[in-house]
Amino acid sequence: HVLSSTNGQSNIDVKDTTASPLLFSFHNRPSHVLIANTTLYTILRLYFFLFDRLRTAKKLSWKPHSIRKLSDAEKFEINQQFYNLVWNMLDDEINEQKFENKLFLLLGTQAYELTTLKMLISTLTKEFITHISADFSHIVQFVNLWKYYTMQWKLIDPNDWKARLDLMHRYHNDMRARCPDHHKLPLVQIEYFLDTDELAMQVICANHIATDVA
Repeated sequence: HVLSSTNGQSNIDVKDTTASPLLFSFHNRPSHVLIANTTLYTILRLYFFLFDRLRTAKKLSWKPHSIRKLSDAEKFEINQQFYNLVWNMLDDEINEQKFENKLFLLLGTQAYELTTLKMLISTLTKEFITHISADFSHIVQFVNLWKYYTMQWKLIDPNDWKARLDLMHRYHNDMRARCPDHHKLPLVQIEYFLDTDELAMQVICANHIATDVA
């Protein structure tokens, strides 16, 4: 089980202290929950990486110029220059070496993790085109299920862990029923914690069939 922080902190390993595979239901923290198949999980994970890189770029947009306080317009302009660089690279107007050089001049050497943006965007695009188009009807069902259970999740008192766990079990079983080869492939539970901006994930094995809590 891995808890990935989106606030710049290191990832944290989460040890399973309960027999239930739906580990993240045992808490009263404000959160959003999604159960996905491996296809949707892969795409969402890549999207998260991209979002994290772009947020890093935004943070660095004014850091090299910290000698004086920048106006919002100046910060926006620096960030816009970064996006122009990215588009120029994606359109093959500049090669990756020139992109890297201009990137460091604009945002400083701390922007090194942004040098792999082209590969990340390319991988995300290929995954989306290959898998979403081939599995579109199931993805639509998964999204509709997520919308329904998200509304139900919000209605539950966070301190009522039994109601939360019952709901997650029903959500899990509904996902299993709609997944191709649902007896063979694992699912992934993803939970975003609103109080700490952390993203938690765990794999739910294919041989587990959840039941309501007695």
